[in-house]
Amino acid sequence: MPRIGDVSQPEGPRRTEQTRRREEPARGTEQAGEASSTDRVDLSSDAQLATRMADEARQAPDVREDRIAEVKARIESGELDSDEVRGVIADRLLDQFGI
Repeated sequence: MPRIGDVSQPEGPRRTEQTRRREEPARGTEQAGEASSTDRVDLSSDAQLATRMADEARQAPDVREDRIAEVKARIESGELDSDEVRGVIADRLLDQFGI
């Protein structure tokens, strides 16, 4: 069994500053930043729909003023002032908190 001390060392080890690698583009690729005229991306109709929906969601307002006005009017009219409505609200809060 050879010993570690018996292994010969390379002649004239190089310092990392002396070693330089040639940077060559990979075969079949264009220069960095330039796309080949044959590059193409096709999105499925589902992906296109998802992209469109995400864009629309980003453009939608965070607060729906029309819905807030509608609920305020229903509260002021007394329409939502019943034991049944309070029970539904309580159930939904409990469900939301996992109770």
